[in-house]
Amino acid sequence: SMPSDTPSSMPSGSPSASTVPSQGPSVSLKPSTSAEPSSAPSSIPSAAPSTSSMPSDTPSSMPSGSPSASTVPSQGPSVSLKPSTSAEPSSASSSIPSAAPSTSSMPSDTPSASGAPSIIPSPMPSVSEIFPSESPSSAEPSSAPSSMPSSSGKPSETPSLSAVPSIHPSVGPSIVPSLSGAPSDVPSSSGVPSLEPSQISHVARTTHDYVADDIANANEIEVVLETQMTSAKGGVLVCGSEGEISSDADEDDYFDYWNWRLDSSNPESEQKKTVWTNIALTADDQLCQRTAWALSQIFQISPSFLAYNSLSEAHMNYYDGFVRNCNKSYKETLKTVAFSVKMGMQLSHVGSTSVRTAYDSSGRVLFPDENFARECMQLETVGLDMLNMDGTLVLDRFGRSIPTYDMNDILTFARAWTGFGYSERRGNYEENDPIKNNWNDPMTLRDGERHDWFPKTDLTIDGWIGDRYPLCSDLPERAFLKTGAKYVLLGRSSKPRYQFNKNNWDGNESAKKMILRESSQLYSMLCAGDNENGCSYPTVVKLTENIPCSDLECHIDTVRVVQVAPEVFYEYVRIPCVHHAFFEDDMAKAVWAGGAGGASMCAHPSQPVATTTCCSSGGDTISCKYLGEYVTWATNKDRCGDPNVCDDKTSVSDASCKGQIRYSFRSPADNHFQWSNATCNVKIKVRMDSMVALVHVPLSNPVVRYVENSVGNMNYFHVPWPVDAIGDELFPTVDNACGEGTCVEQEDWTCLCDVDVTNARAYSADPPNAEDILSKLKIGAFPPNYFDPADYAAGTTLPEDSTVTVYHTSGNGYTQDTIFRLEDETDEFFDFGAEYKASGDSPVKGYVYLKNMVSNIQIGQTGDDYDYYTTPARKPLTMRNPLMFHDLVAPEIRDAHYEIDAVIHHLTSHQNAAPFIALQLIQHFGIANPSPGMIERVATAYREGKFIHTSTSTTYGDERFSNLNAVVAAILLDQEATAFTLDADPTSGGIKEPIIKVLQFMRAMEYKQSPHDRNIYPKLSGMVAKVGQMAYESPDQFSFFLPDYSPPGPFAQGELFSPPAQVLTMSTTVATIEGFFAFARSGLTGSRGGFGRNVFGNDVLSAGDYSKSVGYLGFSGPGDDTENVQLIADLLTGGRLSPDAVTEIVNEVGSMSEDNKVMLAQQLIVTSPEFHTSNLAERNGNERHPSPIQEGTDDSYKAIVILFASGGLDSFNVLAPHPTCSIFNSYRSNRGVLALRDSDLLPLTNGNSTEQPCDTFGVNNAIPILKTIYDNGHGQFHANVGHLHKPVTKGNWRTETATHLFSHKTMEREAQLVDAFQEDGWSTGVCGRMLDVLQDRGLSVNAIGIDGKGPIIEGNPALGRLVDVVSSWGVNTLTRTSLTGTGNDLASITPAMEYLNQETDLERTGIFANYWSQNLIDVLNKTDNLSDLLSGVNLHESFGTSTGRKLAMVAKLMKLNEERNVNRDVFLVTNGGHDGHSLAKENLAGLLPNINAGIQDFYNEMAHQNLLDKVTFVFISEFGRTITPNSGRGSDHAWGGNAYVWGGEVQGGRILGQYPLSFDNTDESNIGRGRLIPSRSWESMWYGIANWFGITDENEMKQVLPNNGNMGCQLYTDSDMYTVGNNTINGCNDRQVTMKLSMLLNEPRYLTGIEQKKICRAAIALTVQNANVTSRCFVTDQQIIVNFVEDDERRVLYEKKHDGRMLQSVVDCTSTLVHNCTLSGRIAFDYQNTNGNDGTEYVENVERFTQDM
Repeated sequence: SMPSDTPSSMPSGSPSASTVPSQGPSVSLKPSTSAEPSSAPSSIPSAAPSTSSMPSDTPSSMPSGSPSASTVPSQGPSVSLKPSTSAEPSSASSSIPSAAPSTSSMPSDTPSASGAPSIIPSPMPSVSEIFPSESPSSAEPSSAPSSMPSSSGKPSETPSLSAVPSIHPSVGPSIVPSLSGAPSDVPSSSGVPSLEPSQISHVARTTHDYVADDIANANEIEVVLETQMTSAKGGVLVCGSEGEISSDADEDDYFDYWNWRLDSSNPESEQKKTVWTNIALTADDQLCQRTAWALSQIFQISPSFLAYNSLSEAHMNYYDGFVRNCNKSYKETLKTVAFSVKMGMQLSHVGSTSVRTAYDSSGRVLFPDENFARECMQLETVGLDMLNMDGTLVLDRFGRSIPTYDMNDILTFARAWTGFGYSERRGNYEENDPIKNNWNDPMTLRDGERHDWFPKTDLTIDGWIGDRYPLCSDLPERAFLKTGAKYVLLGRSSKPRYQFNKNNWDGNESAKKMILRESSQLYSMLCAGDNENGCSYPTVVKLTENIPCSDLECHIDTVRVVQVAPEVFYEYVRIPCVHHAFFEDDMAKAVWAGGAGGASMCAHPSQPVATTTCCSSGGDTISCKYLGEYVTWATNKDRCGDPNVCDDKTSVSDASCKGQIRYSFRSPADNHFQWSNATCNVKIKVRMDSMVALVHVPLSNPVVRYVENSVGNMNYFHVPWPVDAIGDELFPTVDNACGEGTCVEQEDWTCLCDVDVTNARAYSADPPNAEDILSKLKIGAFPPNYFDPADYAAGTTLPEDSTVTVYHTSGNGYTQDTIFRLEDETDEFFDFGAEYKASGDSPVKGYVYLKNMVSNIQIGQTGDDYDYYTTPARKPLTMRNPLMFHDLVAPEIRDAHYEIDAVIHHLTSHQNAAPFIALQLIQHFGIANPSPGMIERVATAYREGKFIHTSTSTTYGDERFSNLNAVVAAILLDQEATAFTLDADPTSGGIKEPIIKVLQFMRAMEYKQSPHDRNIYPKLSGMVAKVGQMAYESPDQFSFFLPDYSPPGPFAQGELFSPPAQVLTMSTTVATIEGFFAFARSGLTGSRGGFGRNVFGNDVLSAGDYSKSVGYLGFSGPGDDTENVQLIADLLTGGRLSPDAVTEIVNEVGSMSEDNKVMLAQQLIVTSPEFHTSNLAERNGNERHPSPIQEGTDDSYKAIVILFASGGLDSFNVLAPHPTCSIFNSYRSNRGVLALRDSDLLPLTNGNSTEQPCDTFGVNNAIPILKTIYDNGHGQFHANVGHLHKPVTKGNWRTETATHLFSHKTMEREAQLVDAFQEDGWSTGVCGRMLDVLQDRGLSVNAIGIDGKGPIIEGNPALGRLVDVVSSWGVNTLTRTSLTGTGNDLASITPAMEYLNQETDLERTGIFANYWSQNLIDVLNKTDNLSDLLSGVNLHESFGTSTGRKLAMVAKLMKLNEERNVNRDVFLVTNGGHDGHSLAKENLAGLLPNINAGIQDFYNEMAHQNLLDKVTFVFISEFGRTITPNSGRGSDHAWGGNAYVWGGEVQGGRILGQYPLSFDNTDESNIGRGRLIPSRSWESMWYGIANWFGITDENEMKQVLPNNGNMGCQLYTDSDMYTVGNNTINGCNDRQVTMKLSMLLNEPRYLTGIEQKKICRAAIALTVQNANVTSRCFVTDQQIIVNFVEDDERRVLYEKKHDGRMLQSVVDCTSTLVHNCTLSGRIAFDYQNTNGNDGTEYVENVERFTQDM
């Protein structure tokens, strides 16, 4: 492997290439069909090697795509592919390492990782399991191995055909390159980069081409695999994964690996962490490793939630991708991640399938998985809100943030991430998978049919994925001979890899082939030989100039596969280009497939997508120059003669060109189309949610299913409709009579519209500059040198902008064909290589070519016959003609790769990407709150690909967009990172990441391995529980802490972040200090709270005795006490520890023995705030006191226990309609594969049946405790509850819901804060605010998180109360083993610890340092007492599950309520694993029993303790999940869901809220894809719970639920929810008036949520003055009214019904044509008379009330 100058642009699905010899047996190339080896050699080489490491007793039913290294010796010959140049195996690794990342893609079979592990081994079924393939595999296993052993002591030059490895291993190193799973770092022989991401120079080809996925050339490695030319189907040698090296016998030990057939020693799960720790401590490339760690926190996966998490190689291979990319670009990093099978499993896009594939194959509507699409944008590229370059929010004119993307964008990008699948199995990698998935190599896009082919909008206003790419219709004649054409060596197989071909054509000797003659220049380039040595057959050939045609080449339009020699084939890979979705008038021609009974569709006549078909008196026939030939319509006409082109679909003969008559709606890749003379139109079908589908209208039916006008065409996509003045989309819908008759209303509630296409030149004269050109031109162009020299004149620069070169067609001025060449600032087309260079120049970086054309489509026309469109009322809808990479007549795998590349580029070059990624990387390098200036400087380095250090004039980065060298240099060398004066800034720096502190301590204190340590012994162990962070132990894709985590109080008020503070809990604080104490004293061991593992037992030895440790600190100190302490302080605190503190420590160590002084100094310094943060701490001499704990009162004890199902519980599969319910059929049909069966449901009688659609519901039988508690009268469901700003409808939810709906972390925060408009100001949670109110009253209150905390229990820290985090296993108390003995000697250093954490001068001390010290003192104050109390508590129940153990700790603490002197407790228990997007039904069945057992034990325990009446237990999740399934048999993020509340005083046996009346799309609550608008807000449930908890005062309730007034009377009090409640809601007495207010507007817009609340406050104030009533108010609806001057016409601008918009123009309220614009607001005003009948008249006189308003 040699480094490449450029990365490849296509992913690899192959393993990496090692140049070192194998230390084991040779590789089998074919599976045996018998249990014993044959005595006779096989005469037929293997087509598919075995994946077994042992001989099988039965033949495999399906061939493997990869060879296996068998442990059984071969009876046949050895098979080295090239003679060794050495007689001895090399012990060294390759001196030329692989360096490029993988970039491959394909479909998934695994569940999302953020959920719990799948209960079945395979994480997700392949699509073929859901809808079987029509065509079986044609590969068959060999019947017998070869029996001839090798007689040579050196490698054979020919491959072995043995079913088992040779008994004679190779003794010499093979110099055959291995197969990389990553992009090539090897330049091709043409001197231009390959489109293929591979590490390989020359490889053979496997049967299905899965292993040898991508290849590139290297002149330096002169290897030709003979199997490539001689094996029947090709063969492949698999050497290993990317970066893998051979074993080194000189090393002291080995690492074990999993194999599902063999035993393996423990602890395998520790190996990857041990390797990571060793590298982090000792690697020479420390900056690269640090960068890789930062990247891994952004692209996080969770091994604990991925099946077989003990695997080492697969997880390390994922992490190594960040190391390989640390000096490359962020774009390359994202591509590596996107194609990683581990990320594919984590975010479940492996196996995600297009709607077309699912529907056409199964008849079921299965949507693409949305998980990766959402998280890739939210977490990894662009973030939630639009940003300026300095990281500040872009705000609209009302000061509101602007979302970066919406639900339509998520749906669009979900369609882009389809078609990914596992690579084929191979040998020589770690596995423990009886299902035989390849969980190591990159995913592939081999099944391009499962990829979505239709247009995809980008994140700009009117952009498309494919913008700036050239049009395929502009390809010159015979593009396969033009500059940029690429040819990939296939070996003996003639089956292409990037295009669809019929399988049985491969190897068919009778099939016509495109055979090149030796006189052809193309032949010469592919042969690449000389007279002496013959052809060398390069693996990739790319044309760097146009070449002439020869013989048959001159009579064809394109090639697919060409034959160069009898058994040598190359595939032609066309340059990337795009297609318009709609054609100009009369442009499209009808093509048909399948003969007279086949189906038709539209095709662009310029594209070679159909076969030559002639209809004449001599017969109707198909002809071809080679099998599979496609021609343009013009070529078809030339060959037939104009009169003989078929008028329309007819029966034809393919006798002279077999296999050309094929049509399958299930497998469109098998279709072969024929040209006709018939015209064809493309129309647009518009759904009620504004989504559209393409409809082809040829002369004859039937139409190809995926473009027909029927319910069978499910291929809807979003288009950027024109918007009105308030930003609402304008489109035809059945609600506006399909544009008042402009389009045809259809029975399926869609509108079918004619479309007019207009192509026009954009410029008729010189444009002003590049900026103007980029703003107007979106269609790319091929470089002028791609065409014949006479086609374009020499380029000229613009007079006003010399960076722009203009090329006109010869003899013409500005036309549509004029080409502009501009600098490509984002390097989008850099990877395309030589075709993007000026003629005669060397390859250039950063040019983009744009065509002087604008293509628009229009619905509706103007003119006298179309009064509906008369200005100013309305006008035609005009938008850009959509672009797409796939030609729908002939979609190819190749184009799926190109589209994925374009998506990755778009996301990483989006205007948000630079500041968003800059901020995250800065934070991971230690600065929590960088200034806007620093963010902008780093973001600029990202965009420019370089950073110039001004003081040294050194340039970092290669000037390529998103170069990480430039970004990291910009971070580390920025003035904010290097100016020591900023240490005094209280907001500068941050809390250090936990694992970074540990590694810093180990490196600074000179960690050394003990003599008895071995590589396989674990090093750091259990670190997440101890410090809160560790490699390969992330809880989910959101990593250990959020980048925007802001502790309540000063941080939240100052809008400051402190991400690592999220894991700084009672447990981790104690364990962190204790671990450092143990490390300094006893080395790396697990004894006495150490960071290691007890490898050699847990004996406590004397200080400095490391015989039980795997490592120790070697720091000894160079001088006296002062010098040593100062040096330790400098190394650990960066010189920030004050001289007074150093003196204090020197005094402490002075009395110690010389051996213990360094240990004590280390122990003391690691307790200081200067070590844990990057702040100064200016101590003021005052003792820091613990936060005060309020004394209890005589009030009785009550507790709220929250079980939060994090990730989005599929709660409509917890509470579902019973089969006896009228809506069960709707539930079953819409849930599809997710629907529970009758036997899955336990009947539940509805106690208030009049409010619900069912008398009987069903509870999932995996959680029967909910039914038990419900039937006992203690439990109630809250149906379809969720986050609302106010009650909304299907028509206005978009306008009235100002949050990031469906974003996991946003909705989790909304569900826990319950403060829609953030009116609290402290970012406190609903239960935290309850405790604040009660504490103000004098009650003793406590908030406790079990194993973690969340916003819901966070209160106002100004009250001195913080959240206590208690471990489920108990409370750990800080201990310190004596340095002079083995007992606990913490007391001896407590005074020094307290000194180091004294009160500080807040003006000169960092807020992070202060946070650490206060947290430490508070924790130490609580833990000893609490630990003593808990030690004496015994429970009645067993609590055997993970959730149960957490609830057991709650039960213990509740039992101790008197001892703890507390009146009110709130407990938070989090149950994770619900953010799975695949196999949702199966995974829920695995998750619920754990929850069930926990709740059951807790319920029984509460009854046993007589505390049942003292508890309210709330089981909730942040949102529900989509009713309709995705293609992975999973569900995606939705909105409303079901909650469950129980307690002894709860009024049970009831279902509150409104359960959906139907699950159909037509239901008023369904906004699409089964996302349901909540019928009630979170406030409705918490209002009654707060009443029960003791909060009844209206003003106190406003503090607890600031937005409760905006919910009108849709709230539940304790009288609704509890048996002991008697509270009501003031103003709610079933009396309501509706008031309409009209307001004049200068511009058409809606009222903001805050403005609406102000209006209601004014209305309520009026009633206080004029009426003796209490009242509640909210704005139910808003309308914009436009009053036109002409005819005094008055029209509603936006009618919110079913999300339908009127077809109207943008309105200017100041126009002379408009009289005025008004906003009509409808107000619901509830009121209650408080004094007889007096006082209500004012309110009920609506006219007067409205007038006063």
